Amino acid sequence: DVSKSWVMDEGIFLMKAIILAAGTGSRIRRLSKIKHKCLIKIGEKTLITRLVDTLREFDIKDILIITGYKSSQIKREIKKKAKYLYFPRYRYTNNLQTLLYAKKMINGPFICSFSDVYFDQQIIKNLIKNKNDFCLGIDTGKTLKNTMRIIKMGNKITQIGSHVEISQGNGNFIGIAKFSKNGAD
Repeated sequence: DVSKSWVMDEGIFLMKAIILAAGTGSRIRRLSKIKHKCLIKIGEKTLITRLVDTLREFDIKDILIITGYKSSQIKREIKKKAKYLYFPRYRYTNNLQTLLYAKKMINGPFICSFSDVYFDQQIIKNLIKNKNDFCLGIDTGKTLKNTMRIIKMGNKITQIGSHVEISQGNGNFIGIAKFSKNGAD
């Protein structure tokens, strides 16, 4: 039972992680027809292995991977370093729906990440230290096509999504976020 480990430890909620790995990778499919896109190697490790290893380095060992497309490939790669939840509607929905599929298991602070992101490990450290209820990893270097763009006012993100026009965006959501206990609720 996946939900048993998502409990309080001596009254303190421990940081967990949810990795969203259900999607079909439609924008990159022509480059990765055989493998799930999170299994693309950069250097010695696949994207998802690097992500799981990084989370574990920050003492986040309770990791749930929500799978769908090519689920068995992900399980073969990660093995027992994580728990798994299969999302059967992955072909018809998006990342938010994938996350909501696990909502009954979310009962404390957690890191949520797309499975195919490559980022500096300092980002996880910064997310964990942040005291806000929601904290999104963003790149304000440039605003890109085919991404979840953001609009921000000061330190607050006021809009996020592909509906944000490139010309109006202040950057891109990079696919990793932290939710406090209150944010998770």
